[in-house]
Amino acid sequence: MFDNISITGITPLDYYPDKCTITNCKQNIESISLCIPCQKPDMESINEIKVSFCINSCKLLNTILGPKILANITSKIKVIYTAKNPEQSLHSAHWDINFCDFILLETPYYDKRNLCTSNLFIGLEDVCILGYDERYIELSLLYILCPNINMSNNTKGYVCKPEPNTNSKNLKNTYYYPVDYYENSSCCYQKPCKSD
Repeated sequence: MFDNISITGITPLDYYPDKCTITNCKQNIESISLCIPCQKPDMESINEIKVSFCINSCKLLNTILGPKILANITSKIKVIYTAKNPEQSLHSAHWDINFCDFILLETPYYDKRNLCTSNLFIGLEDVCILGYDERYIELSLLYILCPNINMSNNTKGYVCKPEPNTNSKNLKNTYYYPVDYYENSSCCYQKPCKSD
């Protein structure tokens, strides 16, 4: 039904860290309702939806079931659409939507010093468009969250695999922003882990 809408931001399989397995990752789906800002014209049709995730912060919790990582995440969504006006002009709207998710760790042994946002990888698996009208869009984002809690003094976290022939220091990947991108960003930066 919505096959003509372009989706940007699905994480390619070869961008996932090698340590991502079904036993140490969590899959989830986030349902989102978007409303076109009042200053924008009504929609006739959606041309493209762009999605990316940013892990803002995380913390380790001791719970009755064992240690959990609680992550504060922002989904960044951009919709490009054709307006319902005589000019049929193109417009775009942007949203930053915050939500939280958690992962129950498989092991009771962990080191809090090794926990930071660079130890978490989030991948977008699919964007499902549930429906839309002139002002509203209903989406579901299927994603996977993979922790890398080191059990030693090695504090190196996940690093995104850069695209061929790109300078990774300036890479702004729509699939997953690499750790070094956050060092130049004011909105999503979390200081890297420090080893003692």
